[in-house]
Amino acid sequence: MFSKNMVVSFDEYIERRHTGSIKYDKYAFNRDDSSMKYRPNTIPMWVADMDLPSPPGVIKAISERARHGIFGYTAPTWKNTATILSYLQKKHRVAAKPKDLVFLPGLVVALNLVSRLAARQNLSIMTAAPVYPPFMSAPIISGTERWISRLRKCKSSNRWTFDFDQMHKTINENANATRKIGWFLLCNPHNPTGRVYTRPELEELAEFCERYEINICADEVHCDLILDETCNHIPFSHIKDNRLITLHAPSKTYNLAGLATAFAIITEDKLRVDFKREMRGICADSNIFGITAMCAAYDEGESWRLNLIEYLRGNLRLIEETLAPLDIFQHKHEATYLAWLNAEKLYSIHKGTKTNSKQRFADRILVDFDLGFNAGEDFGPSPTDYSKYVRLNFGCPRHVLEEALSRLVPP
Repeated sequence: MFSKNMVVSFDEYIERRHTGSIKYDKYAFNRDDSSMKYRPNTIPMWVADMDLPSPPGVIKAISERARHGIFGYTAPTWKNTATILSYLQKKHRVAAKPKDLVFLPGLVVALNLVSRLAARQNLSIMTAAPVYPPFMSAPIISGTERWISRLRKCKSSNRWTFDFDQMHKTINENANATRKIGWFLLCNPHNPTGRVYTRPELEELAEFCERYEINICADEVHCDLILDETCNHIPFSHIKDNRLITLHAPSKTYNLAGLATAFAIITEDKLRVDFKREMRGICADSNIFGITAMCAAYDEGESWRLNLIEYLRGNLRLIEETLAPLDIFQHKHEATYLAWLNAEKLYSIHKGTKTNSKQRFADRILVDFDLGFNAGEDFGPSPTDYSKYVRLNFGCPRHVLEEALSRLVPP
């Protein structure tokens, strides 16, 4: 039986094949019948879940809840709500009230709900790329316009940041459009560049949105995965608390993505009512195990999280030491276990590979190195130079990462 104080070894490899894992099954043949087989040497390092076990306290809480034996429709209790509010206050100095919380089956759902709300309001949506793909797909799925501002690489700081000149230009170009830009989708900490935006950057974004009467949806799911010790996550609500929806989930930090549990913080009554209206008939009741796991993580998972952060820092150092000298890992990485790599540089030092330049880099890397990465094209509109990038998930045992990196470095 698991104890909540049990020490977890992140070096242990846990077999995930034949468990229904989409991360691994992407590289399987004949997945839909009994002849299913996996590519024998492929290391999946794409979708953002970790190959590391969740906190023992979470596993213990789920086991205890399962022993109850009845799994009916469930809603968060006052105790669940109190746990979340305590976490927000103690960890991020966010003073929310019970009525401000809206429980959700995931953050991708939330992005689509915001986009549906924008469409109902006859508003279009802006975001900054490269960015997690649902930020770009949600507006289109919901039937509203999408405006993409490109993040720029700041040479002096070696960090990605907003291009406010371009953003103002986009607003002016949109002045006579049928739907004005009324929402900005923010990802902070940022996926895939690993940025933790500073207070001045967030203040300038708030001023931009205030000037043009733009609402903000801030996805802060990676806020507990800060790897750079000089950085602090600043909740957007510390900068601006009106016209704001903030999204949270334990899924990335505590590796709970399969339990489909998240929540929004919406302090303005009308905005919260409007958001909830988009949920009707779409969002199911809360996941009984997801709520249990989330509260156990926030209640008992801090020592595990601190150990995880140190382990991920070690993995990040390994990537920097291995790939930075080759100019494949080119920027300052501050948060998340997702690394944004320059695959064009990778192939400039590898000659005589099996693949050709007409293929996507992620597809080439799968064939040439047996590594499963995300394609950069998925993180920005086409055509862009994001096609030269790939995203690597380093939330895995170190020996697995060492093997992956050894394949990328020329002999």
